Amino acid sequence: MDRSKILPVLAAFFLLSLSCALCHRSGTLSKRALAQFMTVTNTKKGNHSHFKSTSFENEFFANSIWNKFSNPDYITTLSFNNSKSKVWLKFAFPFNEQLNSEVYVHTAGYLDVGRDKDTKHENLDQIIAPFMYPFKLKSRYWKIFVKSETSYFIVQYNDMEFPDSANVFGKMSFQVTLHEDGFIQFIYKEVPDLSFLKGRKTYFVGTLVQERFFHPNFNETRINQEMNLADFHEIRNSTVIALRPLVRIVTTNLFDTNA
Repeated sequence: MDRSKILPVLAAFFLLSLSCALCHRSGTLSKRALAQFMTVTNTKKGNHSHFKSTSFENEFFANSIWNKFSNPDYITTLSFNNSKSKVWLKFAFPFNEQLNSEVYVHTAGYLDVGRDKDTKHENLDQIIAPFMYPFKLKSRYWKIFVKSETSYFIVQYNDMEFPDSANVFGKMSFQVTLHEDGFIQFIYKEVPDLSFLKGRKTYFVGTLVQERFFHPNFNETRINQEMNLADFHEIRNSTVIALRPLVRIVTTNLFDTNA
């Protein structure tokens, strides 16, 4: 075998093994190691209006960064009558060219980020969707965990089930990580056969920013940005999708009382 081809692969896996020691604590990998690893694997890359996306499938890599949640924080407020839960971040997350301090975690497989969503931003949706779909909630097997640290925020969806009408059999487990620099990771640990849903536009993967304007005679919704990855990146077991923002925002501490 040509050593010039195998040595970069071994070097990448060496970097990966070093970074994996941190996975059990943070559920994330060094983005430098991630970049090194992706240069020598079969990846798919895309350029979008606000992000660059990269995806690949690798069971070892996906399992390494899948957070085990040895001490999970349960989102106990999610219920049939309230399908979302508000969580305050410990850092300012840059998204849609602004800093955001809170996240609404939805049982439908997406996050809505924003500052003071209940008041001045009530008509602004800023959506990050690892897999937006109206999952079946009658079963109590599903669980949603969150882990909030000073530099990253993780939401993990476990054993989500599809309604009978979807003709999708099996459970789905996936995870989304928001980093303080705007970097986003989607990880799909367990994915059933989604072939029946393809082309039907019944689920959404990506980011979406929209504003709703209310008028006595009509309602209008303006789409500010949309990045639909459902058709661009194949989602199967052990798929990782990394989103790198194109617009850099100078982050400040929203919790600094002296600011």
